[in-house]
Amino acid sequence: MSILADRVVPALLGPDARRLVVATWLGQLTDGLALVSAPLAVASLTRSPFLVALAVALHRLPVLLLSPYAALLADLVNRRFLVVTADAARAGVLLVLAGLLALGVAPVALLLLAMAGLGLLETVADSARGPLLPMLVRDPAAQEVVGARLDGGFVLGTQLGGPVLGALLFVPGAAVPFAVQAVVLAGAVALLSRLRVPGPSRGPLPPGVRHPVRSGLRRIAVDPHLSGLVLVGLAAQAAWAAGWSLLVVYAAQQLGLHEVGFGLLVAAGAAGGLAGVVLRPLVDPLARALPRLTPARLVLAGLALEAVGHLTLSRLHTPWIAAATLAGLGALGFVAADLARDLRRRRTAADGTSDVVAAASTALGLAATVAGCLLGGVLAEIGGISTPYAGGAVLLAAALVLLGRRSAAL
Repeated sequence: MSILADRVVPALLGPDARRLVVATWLGQLTDGLALVSAPLAVASLTRSPFLVALAVALHRLPVLLLSPYAALLADLVNRRFLVVTADAARAGVLLVLAGLLALGVAPVALLLLAMAGLGLLETVADSARGPLLPMLVRDPAAQEVVGARLDGGFVLGTQLGGPVLGALLFVPGAAVPFAVQAVVLAGAVALLSRLRVPGPSRGPLPPGVRHPVRSGLRRIAVDPHLSGLVLVGLAAQAAWAAGWSLLVVYAAQQLGLHEVGFGLLVAAGAAGGLAGVVLRPLVDPLARALPRLTPARLVLAGLALEAVGHLTLSRLHTPWIAAATLAGLGALGFVAADLARDLRRRRTAADGTSDVVAAASTALGLAATVAGCLLGGVLAEIGGISTPYAGGAVLLAAALVLLGRRSAAL
């Protein structure tokens, strides 16, 4: 057993880094459980698609609005204390939710408020957790080892295993997955509390990048080709969020699936994203072999296929075809987004604004996610659960036209 443990989390990393890896894995599993338990809980208490989508939007809203302030707080306070406090508070909120759900006295309004609170605490914890790895592991090679372990935990815990397990735990009762999340997170807190981490160590940013998002937005605004590329990415993000936020309702109403089926749909989309990671390195040799197959045209093709996928989902009633479509969308979404990032970096490499444009694009992507969730909820209320997916196809088609007109310069 010790040999297996040493292979998974090498002892050469030191005890603190090993605790950080295991604690992060537990947090990633908690995030995977939350991906399905929160929408299932809200959907079990209301028939309103908008409220289900609102729960997802409220969970992401603090990341959009408060990330810079959370990062500033992480620079001023001991990071271990901040992570432990935020994660302990998350565990407390989850435990209270589990108790109220078990008693059957948890109103929808309370669940929505809890989603916003959990999103806020998660934002604070993640902002403080990020710098812990380089502070505990100085060797770049060891950092790569730890990074690979954390990436694996994200795939297995957050994207694949967590959603399926969360759906299975929901079957005996809505309170169960929340109670399990609280226990798992408490284990992470116990490990993190034993870390020996120095206090704030990062200095102030240079004056030129003190406001990276603002600087990036200005750079995007003055370049019509770059702004078109960014707008296309926002359209794709909003279309994805509109359907993803209502997947639990779609699974129940259009596909006739219960909790476990919903969890498997989430896992299918994640598996498609992993397939996209594998396929992405194959795209560049293909583009070099076929000169007419430029990166911009590949992005256009990806957008067109994504639009077809969303339109297909709006018409489907067969679960396994829907799962395959979601997997395909996951793969296409990753490849198209990565190609678009490459185009954006190429466009900004000459003037050294790649980092600030990336920061602005990330902030805009979060805004598009929140807007897409709300738009999907409104469309579902007006036209039924298939409407957000059809609306996503229309949005992607509009983005296709926009990028098509500007692709020659990319």
